[in-house]
Amino acid sequence: MEYFCLQQDMDFSPNLILTGLSNVCTKDDFIPEKAFDIPDHSVVYPISKKENQYIDILSQQFFMVTEMVKEVFSLYVPEIKYKVFCVIDNRYKIYEYYFAPILSRVSYKDMHPDPASLEITAEQIGDKPIFRIDSQYDNIVVVSLEIAESLLRREIVGAKFLPVHFA
Repeated sequence: MEYFCLQQDMDFSPNLILTGLSNVCTKDDFIPEKAFDIPDHSVVYPISKKENQYIDILSQQFFMVTEMVKEVFSLYVPEIKYKVFCVIDNRYKIYEYYFAPILSRVSYKDMHPDPASLEITAEQIGDKPIFRIDSQYDNIVVVSLEIAESLLRREIVGAKFLPVHFA
């Protein structure tokens, strides 16, 4: 089975930076054991001097996705729970909803892995179609080939897929 690291394409400009996230949760809260610490719905605000581009994948601060990506994830793993973040841009009178999936973690040998050279074993994955790499610093989410293809067919914006290598 093939897997891909799904992350935000940093070539999109301007990058969406959100304020108020650290008041709500930390990156380590987005696992099933700690998700109860995060409110089900939160309001956050973008930092911007010009109008933001609301892309489908955000992974710079926390891993969050749009409704369309959430629906694809739910096709393959219906039991995934999400925390909802409403991004309100008062300057341009725009709001967008993002969903942070609560995903199980797979341990990794390096606490600061490079998504471009990620190596995992089949035993670590089991039969999970989507999971998070246990990293102290990064938001690394890995999806199966089926999920990646499904997302690409829907022409999502702002996503980058990096192949995962098996050790």
